[in-house]
Amino acid sequence: MQQILIPLLLICMCAGKQAAAISTSDKIDNNQIARVVGTFSGDINKADTIIIHKEITNDYRHIIYIDKGHDSQEYKWLVDFQFNEDNRSTYEANYEYFKKEKAASFKKQKSLGLPKHWLPVYRYKNAYYLYAPSDWGNAGRRIVNDSAFVYWYMDGPYPVPLQSVNKVNTYKCVLSIADHLHNDNDSITTLTLHIIDPISKLTIFEFSKASGNSHYQLYIPVESADKFDMIINYCNNQKQMEYSFEKVDYVKLLKDSDNSK
Repeated sequence: MQQILIPLLLICMCAGKQAAAISTSDKIDNNQIARVVGTFSGDINKADTIIIHKEITNDYRHIIYIDKGHDSQEYKWLVDFQFNEDNRSTYEANYEYFKKEKAASFKKQKSLGLPKHWLPVYRYKNAYYLYAPSDWGNAGRRIVNDSAFVYWYMDGPYPVPLQSVNKVNTYKCVLSIADHLHNDNDSITTLTLHIIDPISKLTIFEFSKASGNSHYQLYIPVESADKFDMIINYCNNQKQMEYSFEKVDYVKLLKDSDNSK
């Protein structure tokens, strides 16, 4: 039987000797960082670049910093939703698998003007940022097309059939998405999009199950990406642990929003 391509969530940890120097939230030392990472990463040589974490060993140079420009290679990678050949093959294989299992899968729904391409944002010191991960399999892109909600995992894009799309008001839309690999009552996920900022389109994605389990994440349409600075997790040699951002009280954030009704 054809096998679905199941995403593997791997976190790779960079091993090495004890760090020679670690600094937090420092202004960048241009000469030092130029020697460390050269000109590979965006605005790392600008005097106003803020370092969140710096770790330099004999084996690797790991720097997490805020990039305030939008001309870095990392930014271009993040906002690029074009499928390469492998991504297209993965998408089509998963799509055909669902169609084979459930012939009624992927019926076209009314888009209701929803943005198609979405990027996660994260909070650092009470501001919101895009994030360039150490492992690009953790970029967290999401797609809403006319028949599917698409998770983009390490192994590529994974479409889940849309069952319905309901626009409640200007700031709230409810999607019903179905994991047809399971036949229990918890196979249906309700995804509620709460737009909490009409300017940037900052949106809370609220995923909920019939069982009552819910989780949240912040997203923006890719068209709003230029309104946000980016935090870049750079290592010149090996993958690193992803940065742990501030926890967000989503319930309070939603309640405090003028668009929460």
